[in-house]
Amino acid sequence: MRVGRLVAARRVLAVAIVLLVVALVATGAWLWFRYTPAANWISETHRIAAGALIGLSVGIEIWGVLGAIVLLLAPRLKRAFVGGLVETGVVVAMLAPFALAGSFRMFDHRWRVATGTILGLVIEPGTHFDWKLRLLQSALALAVGAAIATGLRRSVHALWLAPLGLVIVRLVFDPLSFGWYFLEPEALVLVGAALVLKELPTRFPQARFRSIADQPRREADPPLLRP
Repeated sequence: MRVGRLVAARRVLAVAIVLLVVALVATGAWLWFRYTPAANWISETHRIAAGALIGLSVGIEIWGVLGAIVLLLAPRLKRAFVGGLVETGVVVAMLAPFALAGSFRMFDHRWRVATGTILGLVIEPGTHFDWKLRLLQSALALAVGAAIATGLRRSVHALWLAPLGLVIVRLVFDPLSFGWYFLEPEALVLVGAALVLKELPTRFPQARFRSIADQPRREADPPLLRP
């Protein structure tokens, strides 16, 4: 039963990705699909492919490292550990050349809390936001995502709910706010909606529409009498 549901989930995910890929590539938001396919692969024991996908996403956007929470969806923790090692190896392989042979100043960057952000409601806009606060933000997002992944690991909906929980927490505590940030949760919600719609006929069979043949036929009106 579980295998069948995962196969169905993979098909739905494929359809959703095909429908959105053109628009998402145009905006760069295709990066946010890195979590959901990886979650699908790790749940089907493709731990090496899942770890590699998450690791490669870090080379494009450093936040991709948080995708490690989907590795908790592996049937066994040993497989999750293998996926984590693959992710770590890919990340190190990409960043090591810059650290060893060039100028590596990523951790010198600082941010300021922007006006209009959720964080700006409790922290004065313009306040410095350094890497220590970024680590705290990441830890909170990982904690929420890991809790959802662990609690729902036997459900197909963990494929999108765990990344969604992580993303929401990250956005709430982010010092910056750009419009394309919200394409990430929107894409995950769309994938989740497709999965929910896929399950509705089996969860609520009594809600299916009856065919026209099953509908009671209305008696024909009596013919009009002409004078």
